[in-house]
Amino acid sequence: IKGMRYPPQIYARALVEVLAETTPAKAPQVIEKFLDVVKKNGDILFLEKIVDRADKLWREKNGVRKIVFETARLYQKPLREIFKEFVKDSDLVVEVKKPELVAGVRIVVDDALQFDNSLKRKLDRLFI
Repeated sequence: IKGMRYPPQIYARALVEVLAETTPAKAPQVIEKFLDVVKKNGDILFLEKIVDRADKLWREKNGVRKIVFETARLYQKPLREIFKEFVKDSDLVVEVKKPELVAGVRIVVDDALQFDNSLKRKLDRLFI
């Protein structure tokens, strides 16, 4: 990324590798030092990209899928329960309220859209 001293994937890989060798008790200190380095390098504005990439690397390394259920309104019953046939215990499940979907559900697995049964998509296809 233009203007960065190091690309996000370099920072992310370094953070994930160091945290893998760190005890949970020392992790906050490691993260604090990591943030100091990012600030010192002038790359703090890109911290969100760095953290997103580190999260993805950690999940890949540990075999954890990230499943995001996007719905127009939150369900009373957790979607993990509704879709239990497709969700493993080790999966990171996130439910996101997106009123612009109008109705239905979108499912994103590891940052790739897998299923879109939203009314918004149906309306967009109808009028485009």
